[in-house]
Amino acid sequence: MGRLFSPSLLTKQMDSFGFPPDLENRHRQICQWFERLAQSSEPTTTRAEFIHSIFVDLLGYSSPFGDRPELEFMPETALGFFEAELLVVTQILWQGELMGLERAPWLIVISDRDFCLYSGKRDLLSFERFEFAAIADLEVFRRFYFLCCRRVMLPQNPTVASRLEQILHQSQTLELEQCEEFYSQYHRIRWQLIKDFRYRLKDQDNGQGLAIAAAQKLLDRICLIAYGESSGWLPKGMLRQAYEFENPYRAQPVWENYLAIFGWLRQGHRDFAAANLEMFEFDPLLDQLLFVGEELCRQIKELTRFELAHEFSASAIAELLAQMRKDLPQPDQEPPAKEKRVKFKISQRFQSDRYRLQLQIYTWIKAQIPEPELALELQQLRILIAKSLSGLEIADAWQILLEFQCGDRNNSSPENLSQQIYTQEADPYALRISQLHFGLRSLGCCGRPLQFQVGQEVDLADGKVWLQI
Repeated sequence: MGRLFSPSLLTKQMDSFGFPPDLENRHRQICQWFERLAQSSEPTTTRAEFIHSIFVDLLGYSSPFGDRPELEFMPETALGFFEAELLVVTQILWQGELMGLERAPWLIVISDRDFCLYSGKRDLLSFERFEFAAIADLEVFRRFYFLCCRRVMLPQNPTVASRLEQILHQSQTLELEQCEEFYSQYHRIRWQLIKDFRYRLKDQDNGQGLAIAAAQKLLDRICLIAYGESSGWLPKGMLRQAYEFENPYRAQPVWENYLAIFGWLRQGHRDFAAANLEMFEFDPLLDQLLFVGEELCRQIKELTRFELAHEFSASAIAELLAQMRKDLPQPDQEPPAKEKRVKFKISQRFQSDRYRLQLQIYTWIKAQIPEPELALELQQLRILIAKSLSGLEIADAWQILLEFQCGDRNNSSPENLSQQIYTQEADPYALRISQLHFGLRSLGCCGRPLQFQVGQEVDLADGKVWLQI
C-alpha cells in the first residue's frame, strides 16, 4: 500500500522507455557492489564510492568532478543542478535518517539492505522500496533503473518538470479517477441495500437504523474480500465464482453462496485462515434473517473487479473510507433523487497533516530506542490515539512500528505490534471504519488482516512507554 506510482501506468511507461544496451552489464555491476558493501570493513569510504558508482556509472548522472555536476557530496549528498544556481532535486541519505530535514522534491534513502524512493509531496509511508536481494532479479533492476536514472529523475533543465514528476502526477490522477468510479458504485449499492433492508425490517423496532447497520456491515465485508482477492490473501475471483456457481441438484440463491464465503472467513477454509475480525462474526440479522436478491448480488460482485491492493494507495483508501463515513445515511434520511458523483481530491493539507503525524511518531520512537536493543525496546512502546474517525492514524502508527521492528520487516511480529496500538474512539461507526481500514492496511503490509486494541480506560502507569496522540 505504500507505493508512489500506479503499477499499470509504470508498466506502460517502462515499455516505451529506451533502456541502455548494456543494461545487463550494469545489473552485474550493482550486484557486485551489494556483495562488496556486505563485506566492507570501512563502510563510510565504501558508501561514498558506492553512491558515486551507482549514480554516475550506472544511472547516468554527471560526476561531481566534472564541469556540470549533477551529484554532489557537500554540504549534503544530493542530485540536481549545481552550477551558478543550486537546485537540489533529490536528497540522498544513508540508513533512513528522515527526521529534521527539509523536504526536497525527491528523497532516496539507502540502508544496508535496500533503496527507498520518497516524494516530497507524499507522506513517509508512501515510497518505492528496492531490496538489494530483489534487485538481483533483472526485472526488478529494470524498474529501479527506470525510476532513478538521470533521464527520468532529473528534468532536461531546472525550469521544466521531470518525467518522474509527470508519472507521479499521472498516477495520482488515475488513482483519483478510480476512486470516483469505485465510490460511485459503492454509494449506489449502499442505498439500494438500505432501501431493501428497510422494507424487510419495516415491522422491527428501529428497523431503519438496523437496515443501515446491516448494509454497512455487508459492504465492509465486501471491501475486505475485494482487497483480499487483489492482494492474494483470498483466491482471485472468489466472489465472482460464488455468483456464477449453479447447484446442479437444487435451486440455490446466490446469497446463500455469499453467506458460505462469510462463514469461511469466520471459521477458516482450506485455502486461507479465518479473518478473526469482528465484521465477520455471526450476525443473526445479516447472516440469518435478511436476504439479498440476485441483481444486488451481481452489483456487489462488481466491486471486486477493482484492484484495491495494487491500484489504490494508502492515501486513496483513507479518502475513500472518510467519504464512506461522511455519507453514512441517518435513520430518517431518504435516498438521493439522483446518483451521487463524488469528486475526489487528496489535498495538500491532508498530506501535510499526515506527514506531521508520522514525523511525530518516527521522532518519538527514535528517541526511545537505543539501536542495539531495538527489538526488546520496541516491545515496551505503546501508542494511544484518542480519536480516529477513519483509522488512518491507527494504521499509520502500526505501520511505523512495523518499519522499525529490527529494521527488518521479515523478522517482525505484526500481530504483537498491533496489540501495542490503542484507541479511545467511542463512536461505533468510526470504530467499524477504523477496523476496516486497519484490516486493509495489515493485509497490504503483512498478508493478513489484524485488529488493534480498543479501551476507554488505559493504564498509562503500567511500566510501558506511552505516546498519546
